[in-house]
Amino acid sequence: VAKEFSSAEIMIATKNKSELIGQGGFGPVYKGVLQNGLHVAIKSLSKSSHQGAQEFLNEVSVFILCFWVET
Repeated sequence: VAKEFSSAEIMIATKNKSELIGQGGFGPVYKGVLQNGLHVAIKSLSKSSHQGAQEFLNEVSVFILCFWVET
């Protein structure tokens, strides 16, 4: 089951995007911790990205699938 997070929840989870852990073609990736203690990577779509929103969603879907297959 997918959950959508608000901008406020993301800012709390990432401590205001304080820990950059990577940079990809879509934009920055930040370390985060959800309220339930689960450690996550928060991938952001940069406005300057040359790739579109649909490609971003496709990539995120692959990550979610890999997570569920691997665990």
